[in-house]
Amino acid sequence: MTQWWSSAYNDLVSQLPQSIVDCLKLCILYPKIRGKKCELNEESDNLKGLFEKELASYNNKKQCMKMNNKRYKERLQDLIEEKEKEHKAEMKR
Repeated sequence: MTQWWSSAYNDLVSQLPQSIVDCLKLCILYPKIRGKKCELNEESDNLKGLFEKELASYNNKKQCMKMNNKRYKERLQDLIEEKEKEHKAEMKR
């Protein structure tokens, strides 16, 4: 089976429920609605632009969360090391 979406959307598509992916696939592969073929127009381009913006926003938020998690882990590790040093100092007393 060939891939019917752009590879730029792999992460997003992989997170969607299979039922939604199947529905999107049908809408993309068979763009006839009530016997009328859907034509790409200005509205379609606007929707594509909106989707691109939302995807970029999602990716930015995801990147920020990764950075925040990384900083949190580093801070937590520093606190653990500090507590271990304090504990060792108390044990020596």
